[in-house]
Amino acid sequence: MPTPRLLVPAILCLATGTAHAASPTTPTTPATPTDDRWTLVFEDDFNDPGKPLADWLTFGDAGSSDAGERGRGLRLHAAGGQNPPAYSGAVLPLGGGIKVDDIVTARVRWRPDGAAPADARLALKLECRDRDGNDTGTIEHLLPIEGDGWREGAVEGSIPGGTATVQLAIVVVPSAGGGTAGVVVDDVSADRRGAPVDLLLGRGTWETNDAGAEGWSAFNNVIAIDHPVHGRVLKTWGPFNEPYGGSGATMTVPIPTADRPARIEASVEALTAPDDSIATTDNFPILRIECLDAEGRPLAHAEGRPFDPGAAEVPVGRWTPSTIGLDVPAAATQVKYILAFIQPTTQGGSVIFRNPTLNAAGDSTNLLMNAGFAGGDGLPGWTVEGSVLRDDRSPRTGAAALRVFARPERVTLRSEIGGLLPGESLRLDGHMLIPSANAPASNRPLLEVELVQRDRQGAEVDRRTIAATAGAADEWTPIVTGDDAAIVMRDGATTLELALHGPADSRGSVLVDDLAVRRLGGEVTRPVAIPVRNPGFEGGRPDDAWWHVDDGAWSKNGELQYYAPDRAVVANGVLRITADRRPVGDRQYSSAHITTAGRKRLMYGRWEIRAKLPSSQGMWPAIWLLPADGSWPPEIDIIELVGKEPDRVHHSFHWGPLRDGLLPWDLGQTSTTETRKRDYSDTWHDFGLEWTPDEIVWTVDGKVAHRFGRTPEQREKIPDVPMYLIMNLAVGGFWPGPPGDDTIWPSTMEIDRVRVWSWEGDSRAGRTDRSR
Repeated sequence: MPTPRLLVPAILCLATGTAHAASPTTPTTPATPTDDRWTLVFEDDFNDPGKPLADWLTFGDAGSSDAGERGRGLRLHAAGGQNPPAYSGAVLPLGGGIKVDDIVTARVRWRPDGAAPADARLALKLECRDRDGNDTGTIEHLLPIEGDGWREGAVEGSIPGGTATVQLAIVVVPSAGGGTAGVVVDDVSADRRGAPVDLLLGRGTWETNDAGAEGWSAFNNVIAIDHPVHGRVLKTWGPFNEPYGGSGATMTVPIPTADRPARIEASVEALTAPDDSIATTDNFPILRIECLDAEGRPLAHAEGRPFDPGAAEVPVGRWTPSTIGLDVPAAATQVKYILAFIQPTTQGGSVIFRNPTLNAAGDSTNLLMNAGFAGGDGLPGWTVEGSVLRDDRSPRTGAAALRVFARPERVTLRSEIGGLLPGESLRLDGHMLIPSANAPASNRPLLEVELVQRDRQGAEVDRRTIAATAGAADEWTPIVTGDDAAIVMRDGATTLELALHGPADSRGSVLVDDLAVRRLGGEVTRPVAIPVRNPGFEGGRPDDAWWHVDDGAWSKNGELQYYAPDRAVVANGVLRITADRRPVGDRQYSSAHITTAGRKRLMYGRWEIRAKLPSSQGMWPAIWLLPADGSWPPEIDIIELVGKEPDRVHHSFHWGPLRDGLLPWDLGQTSTTETRKRDYSDTWHDFGLEWTPDEIVWTVDGKVAHRFGRTPEQREKIPDVPMYLIMNLAVGGFWPGPPGDDTIWPSTMEIDRVRVWSWEGDSRAGRTDRSR
């Protein structure tokens, strides 16, 4: 049966499969290849727990210690009196979906290791970087190294604008004089919280549900802009916050009832600019149409790609048209038109769209109500006097900042917050940026913030004006800080009116972003865990030389989990991938996904994995192969199990080419079967695959379960591209369904051994690069 996966993310669900497992008991050893067609190139029996400091980057006098609080720990020593100072420390990247303005807290258990000079310190740092690795800010807490015994240290702060990655640094800062300072560290943890609720309800982020194009519905990174060369266009870009994600806009329109069309057609033009091209990425734009029934359920779809770096050279800087068509099912009542930027990984670049059309075949009438991406009501929730513009070129966060132009007359933006109480304490947040071309000659105010409190009848109770001056050019700085940011509602006041007055000048502009009003002490979001690799300095990590462990939320196939790197642990000769009800990022479940991508790929070979598979409702373990070049299909699923069918594993091969937006199972380009056993969760089983130019053979416990390549037509479809191994445990999805009341938590996929052989037989002419 075809594996029910869709080819576009979240709204659009892009691509491919799911999960893995293993655990000990004495299994039957299947016959291993003994002829000269096979050479063993990879074997991991998970008996080596790895280096104690795996995943941590250490410097200076840093090493593993057997004197941790609960087992091993990290030892840091630094000698004082040296020039430059002899720092020692350890650094670890943090994942977990950290976002700008999140409040991140990292905690460590530590103790002094001997007497230390009085001026020595233990520094805990959150080091923030943008996508190019440039510093966006450091949050630091210094602790004196004194006394004895274990204690907790913590560093906490709000993540600055422009940040894409955060790493935790634990550093011993030596004495300026002589003497050595030392500490032992154990048990690192971290979490993140969102800021208190914004009483402006997001109006100060300048983003709308229609991306500034009336009648469209936007998702993720998308905005309608007035391009200086191309006019009004829809801009989409990456990366968003997860692989297999995307950004774009949709519009749903009714199918005409008079002269109901038998077929509909759609078109658009797309362009990727030279200064932000996707040509060297895996990203691609799509045009997609879906025929829906009266309940909004899709009945049929078609999809086109104006260009695709994985298929042909991208025409950088040139408009490229795409046209698709679709027969209208009898039950269809509406059509959804979709434009999107798809990101198989997390690479950048942007695509702009123009001239979208949707029409009945043979009729040139455009059914789209706003094909020019025209704006709606300006800035919803604001009254604007003067010249402003949503600017997509350098927002602090999200899709756009607001550019306030300097004019001889004063520019004013005004918004109102009601339902407040006398005595309430509020805080004004917001950031401004002065482009270097507009930097003033003097440190004069560039914005005025006016705060007016009114009673229920609208009478003024209090008025305060704050002058905001420029920071360094091209750097986001707070509009107000300290006491200026504090607002206390006066007696009788129930409404706060916020106004921004731009500079009265003849030139220049200022950018404003992330304007918010929050209650002091207001409820913040509950802390959400940030996965920490090797938090106790005990090792137990999959060998980085062979395995890549993912960190990110994936929406593909409707899955519900965050793939957290600490959910894959090596212990007692077994790799355990564990799914649990632990929130990470914006997901309520966490699990793990590991691959040999970038480490080991093969064109033809044999794979043998000994595993135990969780068989609880909502679990979706899988062991599978994908092309190393990022293309899809082909896909070879060695096994998949869905928890609602605990007594069977599925073996599948999906092949291309794709057409008309249809997937392999829509096109009959899938070969699949299943193997039934009484129990896959408590008994070790050996899952095997042999892939040669002439056939693909699946085995379970040494017995053939499925074979593809019996006919010349099948053999022509066998892939001839290098592929890599994936093992993962998904939670939920279109196929297994969500977890239920009887789901077992935690559920674990156990893997006892992985062996891989390269194929040394005669390949077809021109097939090279078999193993790397």
